[in-house]
Amino acid sequence: MMDEKPKRGQTPDRNTSTLAVILIAVGVIFLLANAGILAGIGRLWPLILVGIGAWLLFGKTTPTLNVKRERFTAPVDNARAARVKLNFSVGETEVTSSASPDLLIDANLVYMGDIQFVNRGEEEKFISLSQSGDFAVQWLNPANWFNAPKRLRWDVGLNPTVPMSLDVHGGLGEARLDLSRLNLTALDATNGVGEMRMTLPVTAEPLQVRVQAGLGRVELTVLDGAAVHAQIKGGVGECVVNVPPRAAVRVSGKAGIGDINVGGRLQHVSGGQGEFALGKSGVWETPDFAQAERQIIIEFEGGVGELRVR
Repeated sequence: MMDEKPKRGQTPDRNTSTLAVILIAVGVIFLLANAGILAGIGRLWPLILVGIGAWLLFGKTTPTLNVKRERFTAPVDNARAARVKLNFSVGETEVTSSASPDLLIDANLVYMGDIQFVNRGEEEKFISLSQSGDFAVQWLNPANWFNAPKRLRWDVGLNPTVPMSLDVHGGLGEARLDLSRLNLTALDATNGVGEMRMTLPVTAEPLQVRVQAGLGRVELTVLDGAAVHAQIKGGVGECVVNVPPRAAVRVSGKAGIGDINVGGRLQHVSGGQGEFALGKSGVWETPDFAQAERQIIIEFEGGVGELRVR
């Protein structure tokens, strides 16, 4: 007996994939609504739609992952400077100064999938710590969402004395970076999905900082006596910059859908409100900014969220 052929226009695999994409899209829309980005709709039940869609697309073809614990280290050796790149993964992340003066990096990870660790160079070191490229697809298997412990975690210690430029990319979860004791020469930070909080060090020269907010909240804390030039590109979520109460501060920027809020200490120097209260732009300064030796300069390009300087 001959197998029945599918009728014209019927493509089972394509239909399944289309249904999966629709379910994921609807779930994401409702999640954005729950986060306040869209008008309020429902609660976290849209995760069910995301889960069903991901399962239809990937559940039968991607493996479940085991939880691993491993330590990654690199000695200082003859390093006189270092460039460090950290690509965070799923879970909580904490970056601080290392207690081991002989190590350039000392990272303790609880993770799933595979880690790529690079250590090369002699006097100019390059260190890279990241999740393997195929982890994103593997993580879309909903079985991995429940197979992991509640707190997948990265604890990363960096050498406090070697001059270091730092490039960080957020993952899925909260990231706390206490960089106050590092000999930091530059910081480039891109948030992922979640909250990223960073405390900046006091450096001899003005610290160059670039931030892309991503999907979540970003908070920068500037310590008393620090000189910082921060370029911030807003995303979806709030950007907060905490400055010392007597610091000389200048803020320039243009908001997107969100707002720019600089508090009462900064004076409005130029700029105005955009049409229909959108696209607020301007320059704000503390009265003593021009004469100050140590300055905090913030340049903001808005997205959906708000910039708050406090």
